[in-house]
Amino acid sequence: MTPGPFQAIPAIMTGLLLAGCASTAPTSQQDSPPGLYHDSHPIAYERAPETPFPKDTLYALLVAEFAGHRDRLDLSLGNYLEQANNTRDPGVAERALRIAHYIGARQAALEAARLWAETSPDDLQALQTYALELANAGELNEAARLMQRILEQGGDTHFDLLAARAEDLPATQQHSMLALIEETTKSFPDNTQLMLARALLLEHEQKFDSALEQLQQLLRKEPENRKGLLHLNRLLHRIGRNQEAADNLEIALEQHPKDQRLRLLYGRVLLELEQPERALKEFKILHERSPNDSDLTLSIALTALEGNQLNEAEVYLNLLLLQGEKEASAHYYLGRLAENRDEWQQARDHYLQVTAGDEFLPAYTQLSKLLADRERWPEAQQYLRQARDQRPELRIQLFMLESEVLIEQRQYDQADTALDKALELYPRNTSLLYARAMLAEKNDDLEKLEQDLRTIISIDADNAIALNALGYTLADRTDRYQEAAELIRRAMALNPNDPAVIDSMGWVEFRLGNLQQSLQYLQQAYGMMPDHEIAAHLVEVLWVMDQRQQARQVWQEALQKNPDSELLKAVMERLNPS
Repeated sequence: MTPGPFQAIPAIMTGLLLAGCASTAPTSQQDSPPGLYHDSHPIAYERAPETPFPKDTLYALLVAEFAGHRDRLDLSLGNYLEQANNTRDPGVAERALRIAHYIGARQAALEAARLWAETSPDDLQALQTYALELANAGELNEAARLMQRILEQGGDTHFDLLAARAEDLPATQQHSMLALIEETTKSFPDNTQLMLARALLLEHEQKFDSALEQLQQLLRKEPENRKGLLHLNRLLHRIGRNQEAADNLEIALEQHPKDQRLRLLYGRVLLELEQPERALKEFKILHERSPNDSDLTLSIALTALEGNQLNEAEVYLNLLLLQGEKEASAHYYLGRLAENRDEWQQARDHYLQVTAGDEFLPAYTQLSKLLADRERWPEAQQYLRQARDQRPELRIQLFMLESEVLIEQRQYDQADTALDKALELYPRNTSLLYARAMLAEKNDDLEKLEQDLRTIISIDADNAIALNALGYTLADRTDRYQEAAELIRRAMALNPNDPAVIDSMGWVEFRLGNLQQSLQYLQQAYGMMPDHEIAAHLVEVLWVMDQRQQARQVWQEALQKNPDSELLKAVMERLNPS
């Protein structure tokens, strides 16, 4: 059991009873990271303050210690934080910080660290701790400025940590931090932490060549710098230079065979190089060293699956179940394994045991398809109803899933019934309305399609998908071309670079007889997305414009990519029946 901050309470109480907390910083283990508890060496107050604590303060601190001893850490933290503010004593502030860390009170830890740093401006440990708390709170630029001050005073910093966390900052803040790092580098040109931080920030700005150059400079200075090695090869992996990364990592692991992060990256790079057997070997080495690491165990199982080593994958998935870890993932992939072996009942049982996590919807998707393919749809519907009761927050997605599987089975009437039921519960849900509109198109019920799409537009006037779908349908299935063009123009104003909208614009221009404009739009859309439906439209326009050789060329290219496209086959049969 991890010792708590009150394990050695008598010694602390004695210090308080003698005189109160000293104004100097408490002693701590030198090899422990700043800001963590040092429970084997409880805080020892080296000397009494020049002015002893008032009785009220002393009483509040004694209450705090007794509360901590009785596991009332919330009360203890409150008292210590209040008295840290009242007394401005660094020892009290540090004590408050340690308690805040222990119970995970992040905001209180930040306040206590601030007080400790303010009351001990020359204490590098206090400044380092405050900088890290600022980083934890997302105040990265302020933390960077404080680290600059620490560096100037000769202390250790964590610029690389700040740079790594800056990835989610707005671009302006990232650039501001990069400018600060580069300014600091002028005074400390050989500081490898600054080099690494600069490389990471350059990567965030997608200046990959500059980031690589900085990392290579770092490694020329410190060839054994493992953070540098890791980030260099991670960046090579990110930009697709996987073989180069693999070669580097192989050499690095000969020099640092126990480095888990380098080996994990090596395994991932080998997967990208489509070498699952070699990747699996690396993951197994990691697993031998960390047998209780459930993330690693799952990675091994998935790597074995990818390499078609099904029996081995099954061993590791079952190991997760024995350990009681990542059970949802384990059951999901064991279900996929059983399905692969045509053991559908075992697959069903595994899928039903996925009750939470990211695999919940995929499990029920597989379960529904599995049962539908075996003409056991009533059973699938029963499980979906149970799932909707168990996970009410996912009801809409589960209704959508039910309708999608029914549509795949060409059970359009049942799918329509499922969507009608869902919309009784959620009448203004645009996803359900859109799904029912697209189903109505399959059923040639254009009135229902238009009604549902117009309902979406009334709810969300800027819904480009609904505007485009309605505009295209009116252009394709009716003679209401002007109305269709207006709807598509609205969609294009919202999504000017969407090839589906550009295709619709090309098609409505064709319907309006504007062949040259139609051709321009369709060629643009097809260049962006060589979809078989866009190809069919382009073929028809080229044919009507008497560019038949080009039309046949587009048709043949599209059919080669989409050999099962009924749309492509139908358009050429209609245009060139001979």
